[in-house]
Amino acid sequence: MEHCLLQDNSGEKIVYAFTVIENFNEERKLRKAGELNQLICPCCRRPVHLRYGRILRPHFSHKSDDANHSCSYNEESMTHILGKEILYRYFRSKYPDVGIRFNYRLPSGRKANLYCSFPDGKELAVEFQRTNMSVVEWEERSESYRDNNLKALWILNFTDSEYDALHSDQFLSFFKQMVLHDTDNRLLLLNVDKKILTVSKNITYHVMDKSYDLGFLSRDYPLDEILIRPDGSIDCDLEEEYEKRYRNLKESVDNMLREETKKAKREREQRKEEQEKTQAEKQSQPGPAGRTAEQPDNLSLESEAANHPDSSWESRKQQKSYQRSYMENRRNLSPEENRKRIKTTQNIYMNLLKRAANGDQDACNSLKRVYQQKEDIRKLIDTVLDDNLDFAARLSGLFH
Repeated sequence: MEHCLLQDNSGEKIVYAFTVIENFNEERKLRKAGELNQLICPCCRRPVHLRYGRILRPHFSHKSDDANHSCSYNEESMTHILGKEILYRYFRSKYPDVGIRFNYRLPSGRKANLYCSFPDGKELAVEFQRTNMSVVEWEERSESYRDNNLKALWILNFTDSEYDALHSDQFLSFFKQMVLHDTDNRLLLLNVDKKILTVSKNITYHVMDKSYDLGFLSRDYPLDEILIRPDGSIDCDLEEEYEKRYRNLKESVDNMLREETKKAKREREQRKEEQEKTQAEKQSQPGPAGRTAEQPDNLSLESEAANHPDSSWESRKQQKSYQRSYMENRRNLSPEENRKRIKTTQNIYMNLLKRAANGDQDACNSLKRVYQQKEDIRKLIDTVLDDNLDFAARLSGLFH
């Protein structure tokens, strides 16, 4: 462990193992305190002592007679201890007045590796975690921070020997899961051997229910040359490069969608001309009982609306009853009533188009079905798309 509690005549206070580096007096003081059982583990409250040598980095550990004692600190690796020490020194050098606590316990009972309290009132929890951490564990910890209204900065640790593993499929899968859940679309990795911080961001442009992905953009920075702000944001030139690539991706995708929209419009115009020609031929020939060919189209329009799940009718039985009543009374409808009926149907499909443009999959499926089966509905949809190119771009590919 990187810190423990010192109990002496003045009371109880936190002491840090790394303070003994090149400080013989501090080392002698902590070794003597350990012999007097004045150094206490903050987790299990049992005695610990200082360990430090040519190979070992300074840290506190339980005494030999407690070696098998169950304590979470016994499971902490030297890499983890070193990483927390590096981050402690970093924040202390950048913000001399910051208050820093190791393994800070939240009201929920979970512990933050580092807890930073800044003079301006901002609080930041720093989590220094292993690269094989499960997504489930990450989500549980993140939720705990959100519940406590505490900003969390996640940093994964890795060494030179683990560098190649960072590009494996397994790690990239985990990498992407964390990035997609991170509000800043970012992931940080700390090389504890070289004190190098790698900043990575995922370049993705979302349009409707589609995503266009360029992968990850990464930069390596010496830790002391980068600024981590109290709100957890990073001051580095990666943001400029990210914005540039994101704009290029967005422009390319938007141009592609515009071309698709223009092509779809041309195809709709061609179909419209063919439909008008066919419709003119139908209208010139009277149908049964003296009705023209246009009248069944209006009936088809209304019948489809009555059968649609977005209809205001309470049950299928009522819908069928309505259709029978409509068939019997249609000839008695006034021109005004007929216009209102058609307007209602148009409103139903306009609402469906709006929902589809906002990514509603049920609305998309319903529109696809009626577009393929109903000529009058197809004409209505094509008219709306012709009048609104932005609307058409968002629905690109849905009908063609």
